[in-house]
Amino acid sequence: MFTHVAKDLVEGGWLRVSATATASSADFNVWIHVFDANGHPIARPLPTVCEVVGVVKHCTNSSWIGAQGRDVRLAFYPGEAAVVIKLGPIQQSKLGTEQRSVRQRFSALLSQVRQLYYRSDEVDWDLAEEKAALSLRAPMDVDPLPTAISLLVSSLPGNAHTYIFRSDQPAGSDVVLPSCVHLAGSRWRLDLPGTPDDGAAEAYVRRAHACLTKPEAKSWLVNLTDNFGGDVFVQFAALVPLLGDGPHMQFTNSQGNSFVVSIDAQAVRLQDEDMVRWEAVPNVANTNTVFALGPGCGSSCEAVAIAVKGRFKTVGQSTAGLTTANETLTINAKYSLALTSGLMADLQGRHVPTVTPDRELDDESLKDVLNNGRL
Repeated sequence: MFTHVAKDLVEGGWLRVSATATASSADFNVWIHVFDANGHPIARPLPTVCEVVGVVKHCTNSSWIGAQGRDVRLAFYPGEAAVVIKLGPIQQSKLGTEQRSVRQRFSALLSQVRQLYYRSDEVDWDLAEEKAALSLRAPMDVDPLPTAISLLVSSLPGNAHTYIFRSDQPAGSDVVLPSCVHLAGSRWRLDLPGTPDDGAAEAYVRRAHACLTKPEAKSWLVNLTDNFGGDVFVQFAALVPLLGDGPHMQFTNSQGNSFVVSIDAQAVRLQDEDMVRWEAVPNVANTNTVFALGPGCGSSCEAVAIAVKGRFKTVGQSTAGLTTANETLTINAKYSLALTSGLMADLQGRHVPTVTPDRELDDESLKDVLNNGRL
């Protein structure tokens, strides 16, 4: 997609260019490239900030480009044909100088990222800082920190699970809770989706417990194939009737420290700290319990998959491969950074890049298992 910006709009000033891309799948990104009238690039690809609302992903690029009196051509490369791109309003501003307070905030964030990032020892931090700091000299009405941090983390190795997100917007009203489906006889299926926001976490756990403790249910198929993750401790709490007490998996960080996730009495614990508590429920685990996995099981869902692999039967397909842990850092009032700070590991301390089920199934066979419970 190409569009032209008139010379008289940008001559002698700085130009803010933004575009929003929307698709029915979250598996895309969008870049803006800027060229002069002769097709020569006059700016590097701009960082993208994305947010997911339901099944729709909105990606917006905003930056400031010194057009220097030339016609500008904007080229959008979404990487996917079925993406709708909407050009935002084009604005002008005077370029400001790098502010001392901005540099101080950037340095503080850089220090945190350097300390926490799980592959910190592989990064040339001086070079990464030099590249990111180019964004600090921004127009006077713009906070350059989100762009600078986006540039910083884009150069980090293994950054697939690190991202910037809007933290100033209220959560959506659509909350998806666990659900029960009767398959046949005494066999039931528990569909466990990604966890909702904090306000609905208790309802999420209660719904899962109500499903798993049904008196008429004697065996369970737990469906994790459409679980985008969320709060790992809420996910473990939801499955307490099956998992029972004891250690289940662990996280390791760049300093070599390990943090075990365990269930003790009526709490999910991280090392010695209670993370989630609930009312007592009976243990219903048995050898007839099966977990269904797939590429839709990502992030904290994969922590559950690591915990159940080897204890219960697993079927389906390999998980998403986002077996890392994130820590949230505040950038400014609007944006936060989810930074990968550790790895998921089994109880022997072995990192599990992706969880492969005991019995692998193609799409049709997996669909049949989920619909009919036939293994």
